[in-house]
Amino acid sequence: MDGCKLNSNILDARGNRESGWGENQTRGGFKYNPPKGWKGYGLKVMDIYDGGNNDWLAYDGNPNEWAIAYHGIGCKLGGTVENATKEIFYKGFIAGGGQHYEKYKNDNPKYKPKDKQNDHSQFVGVGVYCSPDPGVMEQYAGYANKKANANGKNYLMGFMMRVKPDKIRYSNSQDNYWFLDGTKDEMRPYRIMVKEY
Repeated sequence: MDGCKLNSNILDARGNRESGWGENQTRGGFKYNPPKGWKGYGLKVMDIYDGGNNDWLAYDGNPNEWAIAYHGIGCKLGGTVENATKEIFYKGFIAGGGQHYEKYKNDNPKYKPKDKQNDHSQFVGVGVYCSPDPGVMEQYAGYANKKANANGKNYLMGFMMRVKPDKIRYSNSQDNYWFLDGTKDEMRPYRIMVKEY
């Protein structure tokens, strides 16, 4: 993390994990796919959301537990990672321009729209892409050869996130992609993921 210039005011070692953990489990009612081969560095998220209630981070099946998703980062080490991480961590994600699945049918039966009067939830719609599959994070982290470099080694980077189950939009024909609005009420990064490439 020294190469990313991320200082301790955003990191929390209690959230650090090595490779895959939690085989054959669910989070937030969705299957959990462990990020095998990745190292996770915890972000300081304890006690800062929902009035200090950390149920969204649970892994015991409580009704407020959120699902796990991944988001790849295509970048270079240095200020880029630091700035991107802080921007996302403090402000949330922003939907990109490539909305290829916007008109696909939304197949999440748990989905609850924010505004029922303007409910367009029958479609996936515009959103921030993420995936329950760490392989998709790996694909996007290495997209366009934007791997991070430090100490003569190459690294892939991404975020491990919790996403609110009733805000996930997905199509059964593209179930490796989930779509959310990107706000901290819907998706929260809680680990920076790193894998030597």
